[in-house]
Amino acid sequence: MANMFGMMKQMRDARRLQKELESQTFEAKNSDGTVVVVARGDMTIKSLKIDPKAIDPARPERLAQAITSAANSALDGAKRAAAANVQKLAGSLGSLKDMLGG
Repeated sequence: MANMFGMMKQMRDARRLQKELESQTFEAKNSDGTVVVVARGDMTIKSLKIDPKAIDPARPERLAQAITSAANSALDGAKRAAAANVQKLAGSLGSLKDMLGG
């Protein structure tokens, strides 16, 4: 029965870490700060801000590159946080392995 309680605790811990991650945001800017992207820990984009100075109708690819770069950086921050949470969870799974006789 102790094994069952231990497994239930592991599941609660995993849900708690997931909720924590979902509530976190990660902001990134392009090199000149004219594009700002905020990503959530669940790997979705929360917001995108574009300074009008970044909009040059003659060079739309420049804006696209700035948005892509900032979005990737923000999502990278979310991925790093998710990986850290997985590490925390993996550390506690060692005790689960012991409980299961592994």
